[in-house]
Amino acid sequence: MRKIIKVLIFLVVSFSAFCETPELKMVMPNSWQKMTKISSNEANVILEQSSEALQTVYSMYKDAIRDKWIPEIKIYTIYQQKYEDDVFYRILLSNKNVEDCLASHTGFIQTLCYKGKQKNILLMTGVYGIATGGEPYGFDMYDCFMLIRKTNGTYGLLYAKTSIPITDDHKMIKECKNQIAGKEDADYFIIKDLNQVTVTTYTTWNLLPDGDSITISASDCLVEEKSPLKYSIQNAFDGDPATSYVENTADDLMKINCSMDGIATRIAIINGYAQNENLYLNNNRIKGIYKTDVLNDRYLNYQFKNNGKGSPYFVVRSIYSGSKYDDTCLAELNFYINNVWLFGDINE
Repeated sequence: MRKIIKVLIFLVVSFSAFCETPELKMVMPNSWQKMTKISSNEANVILEQSSEALQTVYSMYKDAIRDKWIPEIKIYTIYQQKYEDDVFYRILLSNKNVEDCLASHTGFIQTLCYKGKQKNILLMTGVYGIATGGEPYGFDMYDCFMLIRKTNGTYGLLYAKTSIPITDDHKMIKECKNQIAGKEDADYFIIKDLNQVTVTTYTTWNLLPDGDSITISASDCLVEEKSPLKYSIQNAFDGDPATSYVENTADDLMKINCSMDGIATRIAIINGYAQNENLYLNNNRIKGIYKTDVLNDRYLNYQFKNNGKGSPYFVVRSIYSGSKYDDTCLAELNFYINNVWLFGDINE
């Protein structure tokens, strides 16, 4: 297997000097500004240190590659993301470069590695823009490597998937309010020690024995054809009020549920599309939540509510109507559980 990976590495490797990554803006709306493309001087070192991780990834997908479900791996494009002293590499694997993948609607594999002392440690792998052939959803879109670092050094790793219905010729279907709706699912892993992560080849995610795993379900999101993940569920947890989770449901309402042990005593919310006041007012905002709680309108900062039920879930029962669009938006959502905020720290 190691020989196979080495051959693949030397087929084509796509690199450039450190720069902005605008080519990723439409693919990874949460991550593109946090990453830089690796220079050619570092490329071979990173690939060599990641060889064990890449063998595992190839093992996961070799049958799908052989059956033409996933494109043959010929190009490795590497991006770096830093959090203080911690360094992560996102390695994109496909038979074309990123720009050509997007232009031709060709999917690719994404791999996230942590820079270890001796070798790079595989954290997660997933696919982007791969037609699964399943029913009723056909495209799988992952921006599965959203990292959240807390002040105690713990990381949260969000593995989010948006599944989109397609026709036989791979056209996205407008099935709700004459718009494309994406089915939302996510897993959230809390990692206490990055160096203790272990990998299994039997799943497309990895075992994290030192942390917790949380399953997140949410109402369908609005899908923009050119940037399918622009309004998906990870926007609610990324700590950036400029991005929003936007529903696409028949009643313009939404639900979000975190399946986990623990009591959520408080919730924190930034309402609407809070990037600016115009976007905020143009779109629907959330008014009533749970049974009796009401959020303030025209307020683009965090609002805090006690959670009487104690379960980490969120339900919207009424809205403030937008002046231009009928899509309901949520910029940020967080739960206070066991004396910590689940999706990153908040300065109250």
